[in-house]
Parts: sequence; structure tokens; C-alpha cells
Amino acid sequence: MKHGKRLIAMLLLLPLCLIFASCSAEPVATESEATEPAASAAAETSAETAEPSPTEAPPSGTVMLYSSMQEDQLIAIKQAFETKYPDVTMEYYFAGTSKVITKIATEAQAGHVDADIIWVGDPVDYVSFK
Repeated sequence: MKHGKRLIAMLLLLPLCLIFASCSAEPVATESEATEPAASAAAETSAETAEPSPTEAPPSGTVMLYSSMQEDQLIAIKQAFETKYPDVTMEYYFAGTSKVITKIATEAQAGHVDADIIWVGDPVDYVSFK
């Protein structure tokens, strides 16, 4: 059950992460940012270059994604993810939704689902994963 809650949380966060990761347009300055460009630029630069605190280790390891998305989309996501998190390797299994569901069910019966993230097209399928 512990992994089930974590999996559901990741499934809910995945679309948000993908939206933010795929945005490449420059942000539009608000009126207050336009009046203080130097302060905004300095704050933005320091936020981007901030080192993790000594108590926080940078993410590392492997992330496994099961998906019914097209492989070219998954390759693009993998490349962007590994660029942002160089110490994390992203692996994926892709197939049609029914094969992904079968793989998850088989692994669940064996006692361990290897997927960290599951991304299929129909939200209704997520209810059955629970």
C-alpha cells in the first residue's frame, strides 16, 4: 500500500512536471518586475544557481516509467529529464495501454511493481491501478 500512495501521487504530479518541463517560452514580466529588472534578474540567477543545502543530497538513481505514449515522446522526455537531473537515469517501458496494464497486474501479483511512474492515456485506468 505504501508504494500505491506514492505511485498515485507521482501520477498526479507527472502532468504538471511535463507541462513545466516542456515550456520553453520566456516568462512575461509583471508590472513590478518591469520596474525592478536588476533585482528580478539577480534573484532569478541566484535561485537557478543555488546549491542544495548540505542536508539535501542531489537526486540520483534510476526512475522507471511505464507508458502508452509514443516512443519519440518518451525519448524527448527522457533526454530532458536526464539533462535536468544528470545523476538520475530514466528508463521506460512502452506499449499499448492494455499491455501496460497487464504488465502492472502481473508484477503486482508477484509482489513488486517496478514502475515508479505510470502514464497511460485514459484517466479511468488509474482507478483500477489503485
